Amino acid sequence: MLDPLAIIASLTRHDVHFVVIGGIAAALHGSTTLTADLDVLYEREQANVSRLSSALAELGAQRRDLPDRVTVAVDERSLWNGTNFLFTTRHGDLECIGETPSGRFTYAQIAAGAERFDLGDGLVVRAASLDELIRMKRAASRAKDNAEVENLVALREVRDAKRR
Repeated sequence: MLDPLAIIASLTRHDVHFVVIGGIAAALHGSTTLTADLDVLYEREQANVSRLSSALAELGAQRRDLPDRVTVAVDERSLWNGTNFLFTTRHGDLECIGETPSGRFTYAQIAAGAERFDLGDGLVVRAASLDELIRMKRAASRAKDNAEVENLVALREVRDAKRR
């Protein structure tokens, strides 16, 4: 069962520079679409990758993007040997994205426009803006993303109407 707050709390405790994207970010903006994992875009900088490695160890992370019986240590070195990873943790599935497949969405770009959300108990997280989420979903162009674009556009229209 996914507990995104526990994962976010661990990443935050370790001072990992990340932005929530995907379904959890959409939910923070008001989407009711269900998601099975937490997607984060993380900064690919040496100290940050080291902090991410520590957080993943705390979470008991194991790679879930490898064939059965293939095990790879989840450590700083292995994180440097790749960019995007799928993990299973004690608190659910986590996707760590260091670089989007198209290269169109960088950590710096998404972080610059990210919105802050207070999750309670002093836990604050940055999530991709609604506009960036829409752009990312459109770029992915999968059937499930196309359906979510409609939801996100409707949320943006409601938000914009409230601001007028």
